[in-house]
Amino acid sequence: MQILKYSFPSFQTTVLLFFSRKEHSMLPAITDALNLWQLFTFQVERLISTLGPIGLFKPEHADPFRSRLPQTGCFLLVPPKPQRPDWSLLMQLVEFKGARGKYQLAPNALRDVTVMPDVPSLLTDVEDGTVRMGIKPSISEKNILRKKRFPYTVWHGIVHAIVFPEFLDTHGMHLLGSRCRSDNVLPRLFFFDGAPQLYAHWRDDPSPKYGAASYEKLILP
Repeated sequence: MQILKYSFPSFQTTVLLFFSRKEHSMLPAITDALNLWQLFTFQVERLISTLGPIGLFKPEHADPFRSRLPQTGCFLLVPPKPQRPDWSLLMQLVEFKGARGKYQLAPNALRDVTVMPDVPSLLTDVEDGTVRMGIKPSISEKNILRKKRFPYTVWHGIVHAIVFPEFLDTHGMHLLGSRCRSDNVLPRLFFFDGAPQLYAHWRDDPSPKYGAASYEKLILP
């Protein structure tokens, strides 16, 4: 169990995040010291400080969800995806172990295969890929869809890494809701060579260091 403490003067609160390496790995567990409202506040503050200065997150993006927080599982607040994402700039907002993220692909190489809303959303029961480590991406995708879940896109992965970068300490994420040019080239987010990296992989092989991230459903405004 890892405990991280964050103080937010603007909200006059302190948030304790309890990260467990079991089950969903480095996702915060709801405990007596961390209620749903604190977790939501933590995410809003993170997004304001990172995506806010470049105009991709506004406080009003969070307003429709304040009274609709899911009662079980970890959730993720996701701003609208920019129409023309600057992936290199966005990866620089992912920071872990004192290093900023790097984008290692061509500027227009990525496309989504999961439909993305053009409004803010709240992803419910998010899994950071731990439960699917060591499984072929193609099999993970079938299992995710069979359970009526949805795979993360690159945008979901970057937002997740901005808010909860701690997963990078244990594994990398397959982002099966997106593709890199070809249908069989899959984006992945991982920590390598001292920094977070967004790259792609064309082999459908299982790896104990990677797992496909997913969510149960999304709540719209």
